[in-house]
Amino acid sequence: MTMTEEQIESLHALLLMLLKDFDSYCRKNNLTYFMSGGTALGSLRNKGFIPWDDDADIAMPRKDLEILKRGFNESFKDKYILEAPNSSNTGSYCYAKIGIKGTAIRELVTDDEHCEFFVDIFPLEYVSNNKLIRSLQCHFYTFFRDISYDILFAQQYKKKFTKEGLRRCDKSTRLLLFMGYLLGKMLSIIPLRKWVNFYDRLVRNNKESNYITIPTGMHGAKKETYRKDYYFPPKNAVFEDTMLMMPNRIEDILTNFYGDYMTPPPDNEKARHFLIDVDFGPYAEKEVN
Repeated sequence: MTMTEEQIESLHALLLMLLKDFDSYCRKNNLTYFMSGGTALGSLRNKGFIPWDDDADIAMPRKDLEILKRGFNESFKDKYILEAPNSSNTGSYCYAKIGIKGTAIRELVTDDEHCEFFVDIFPLEYVSNNKLIRSLQCHFYTFFRDISYDILFAQQYKKKFTKEGLRRCDKSTRLLLFMGYLLGKMLSIIPLRKWVNFYDRLVRNNKESNYITIPTGMHGAKKETYRKDYYFPPKNAVFEDTMLMMPNRIEDILTNFYGDYMTPPPDNEKARHFLIDVDFGPYAEKEVN
């Protein structure tokens, strides 16, 4: 499905509500975070959401994320749900998510039990100062991250990919999808949540260094690795009608990812999730404050 402009505007209003509450909680508890991915890009290029974006991305130092996991749900128990590996609410992903209770945004490959309108929170981890060891760490992290994605894909393949939909794919795509399904089925002898918790422990590194990475980032750990000064100290940046925290050298990070990031891509290159259904739940026909 494709959301209407009115649905996207309503979704953005709800995500902004969540981001404001999240920012307020972090500042009150002296926690650091950074806008990341499309959210950081939207802040620089649009002073807010990218018009077609349907989620928000945050990166957070591991020590701050662990503090967040201990107190956020209690503070917002009637409004939001924080799911994260190795917590009382372990979801199906290698990173944390905050969802708006009562809502749902179902994607082609997603866990429908954990599909609220969401903000993704990616842990920032230290990696070695040694270039060779750092490279090996990044490849290792990406390999094990992809295992969890394969298992999740295998769980959803039979539910979401219809014969009619598969017929619309070319032969090579159908073959890749089926191979991903077989690989995920073989690996799922170990339950997905155990993989997720294992991966979360694998990437943790409390030994400080000059380099940090987002192991679970969409670009892969190697491309998500930077010197610490690219992120620290955080700075404030405009996002819609508020101010959120931004990496110190966000322009360099976005140039590495997108090149000329200030020029919007053509329609056929705009990053979107493959949506099946959107449910605003208690927020349908309701003004968001």
